[in-house]
Amino acid sequence: VEISAQTTGWIAELTVVEGAYVKAGDVLVRLDSRWAEIAVLKAQAALDQAQAHLARLKRGYLPQEIAQAREELRRAEEQFHLAEEKWKALLPIAQRQEISEIQLREARSAVDQAQAAMAAAQAKCQLYEAGTPPEEIAEAEAAVKAAEAELAQAVLEQELCILKTPIDGIVATLPARRGMAVSKATSLARVIDLSQILVEFRIPARHAGDVTLGSEVTVTRLADPATSLKGRLTRLAGEADPATGDLVAYAELANSLPGSDQRQTPELFLLRPGMTCRVHFPLMPRQNVLCVPAAAVADHSGTPVVTIVREGKAYEIPVSLGIKTPEWIEVVSGLNEGDVVVTEGGYGLPEGCPVTLTKAAGSDQTKKSRNTP
Repeated sequence: VEISAQTTGWIAELTVVEGAYVKAGDVLVRLDSRWAEIAVLKAQAALDQAQAHLARLKRGYLPQEIAQAREELRRAEEQFHLAEEKWKALLPIAQRQEISEIQLREARSAVDQAQAAMAAAQAKCQLYEAGTPPEEIAEAEAAVKAAEAELAQAVLEQELCILKTPIDGIVATLPARRGMAVSKATSLARVIDLSQILVEFRIPARHAGDVTLGSEVTVTRLADPATSLKGRLTRLAGEADPATGDLVAYAELANSLPGSDQRQTPELFLLRPGMTCRVHFPLMPRQNVLCVPAAAVADHSGTPVVTIVREGKAYEIPVSLGIKTPEWIEVVSGLNEGDVVVTEGGYGLPEGCPVTLTKAAGSDQTKKSRNTP
């Protein structure tokens, strides 16, 4: 699993080292979260404010608030009547030109201002008496939801400053360094679960039809052939390698010896990524195949050869091989049943070299096997 940053920031702390065994939920890296913490506080304050406003609207106006609004309306009406009476009293005086035009305009302006204040007081009183409109409550509820979303985003940003492993496993790589600036998608660690592994190997094209999914396989390390693990053939590639014709296969197996607790002692994992191992798997039984002892087959510049004796002389002939076992090798072409095969000392004899046959225990000829695994 690749552990990558999902936010920007600076690495404040590393809690693991490469090769450490970790469990799901363990913290690997901490980013500097001070800005994120401030954002959470601001978002929480905005949410509290929006919730208080909504609660006030749903509660409605208190009796004392309504009484205050009525009192303000009464005073506004008085101010309007006083201003109007003053303006009307100045009209005949203005007609006699005993006051200036400016004084009359000021009186009229005071009337207009008092009338506007009275209208505002009437609207406020009517609003308080009628209660909060439903659309205003809906608007306040929407504001609360928006504030909740802002808080959730701020909390998420704060949580993303802590990087945890989602699986049990071993820290394979840890490119993160304290103080390093990171951006989104920056790879900081890689954790691998080695308790169950897939071993990739190749099956020669000539044996591709002889394997079955689910069959048992045995895997041994080249460095420790005495230790082996058992598993199952789980997958076959959809197409063969165009260069070699080999078929890529995958075996799944538990990566520890039976009875060992590798989760308590991770060093008990026998196989690690990149190791070379040997895979043994059974092929479908084949009957009536031509076989020779394994010791009879030699390699001549990359070509398998077998030395046979015909009419008292030794001849080295190339052969095509099939299935191999520790004792016997299938010969697909190049030999016939009954040919006399030299099992020891035949490689390097001059072509047509006279030889003398000596009977030894067992058969030194090619044979037909009834059931070759």
